[in-house]
Amino acid sequence: MSASKILSIVVPCYNEESILANSIEILAGKIAEFIAEKLVSPESFLLCVDDGSSDRTWDIIRNVGAIKGVKVVGLRLSGNRGHQCALWAGLEYAATHSDAAISIDADLQDDINVLRNFVNDFNDGADIVYGVRNDRTSDSWAKRVFAEGFYKMMQWLGVKTIYNHADFRLMSKRAIQALMEYREVNLYIRGLVPLLGFRQAIVLYARKAAERPTHYSIAKMLRLAWDGITSFSVRPIRLVSIAGGDFCSSAFATDCMP
Repeated sequence: MSASKILSIVVPCYNEESILANSIEILAGKIAEFIAEKLVSPESFLLCVDDGSSDRTWDIIRNVGAIKGVKVVGLRLSGNRGHQCALWAGLEYAATHSDAAISIDADLQDDINVLRNFVNDFNDGADIVYGVRNDRTSDSWAKRVFAEGFYKMMQWLGVKTIYNHADFRLMSKRAIQALMEYREVNLYIRGLVPLLGFRQAIVLYARKAAERPTHYSIAKMLRLAWDGITSFSVRPIRLVSIAGGDFCSSAFATDCMP
């Protein structure tokens, strides 16, 4: 990414008042660092999307303005629509205001030190750069088992996914514009992105342990998993159809017995 290219960092936020000010300072510092090294345009910015928070998250976002010379932009959803909707809204804004966007969660568990690798791969021609975890030791046992089981299930269902990748990635302007052509209602962005067909790269990293209770409960993970399964595979429908057919056949056979 040359000094003429505008980079945005998109951060979905939900009830993040305890950590957000620090996260904004860290991410703005990274952008300022890239600007100073002429890796990105001075017009590069940080974009925080408030997903209908009930705490002071929005007040923090709207009162920042700029930090370390980097503009901080805020979007606020009318209600709590969920992480994927907040991310989608941020990417939609980024597509019209920047040349590439990096998405990252507000808790900064994902390694910000690999952001430079993202930018370098973009400079080398990649339109999509995936952050992929190379170990899950920072996860709880339950989350690790759930995640591994989910990826295996998606593979069995024939869904194209990037193993151990969530929503930590860089996308070019044209990749985001192509993503916006999809009209999914139940969003599962990490399942849509691999379908775009642009040149892609992978950056490996280790995720640090959570410093506070996660906002992404098991129930929310299950809903996201269900959206992924039902949006990208017809196999569940086929299984239901087969089961229904077997049930009807059994019922018919029983009814025909003397």
